[in-house]
Amino acid sequence: MNEPAEGGALPTGSKQALQAVVNFARTNGSALHVAVVSPQGAAESAAQQADAARNWLGSEGVESWDVVLKLVPGEEAGPGAAVVVGDLADELDADLVVLSADACHMHSVDANLLAEFVPCPLLMLP
Repeated sequence: MNEPAEGGALPTGSKQALQAVVNFARTNGSALHVAVVSPQGAAESAAQQADAARNWLGSEGVESWDVVLKLVPGEEAGPGAAVVVGDLADELDADLVVLSADACHMHSVDANLLAEFVPCPLLMLP
């Protein structure tokens, strides 16, 4: 997920990526893991964003899902966010990582580092 929106709501790019992933998971009978990766300085807003994702997934009737909040040390996510995403994908033995391109455009995560640290295919959605 990308930068927290005002009030902890899901940013538009994250909502669109989440909807695409939900459709993909339903079509393929896949488990869905949503990670909210945020700098520690924005922990409260990120927690609200994770709650918004949980509420949205619950309302969509998705069968197998979870939402995790991962905090990156410091005030800005920077390079650490790519490492966290890669480690989580490895830990979950993920088959695919889907990310809103907004996260890269807002410099929340570095696309080049994602390519280095994510151990599976990476799909970036506009």
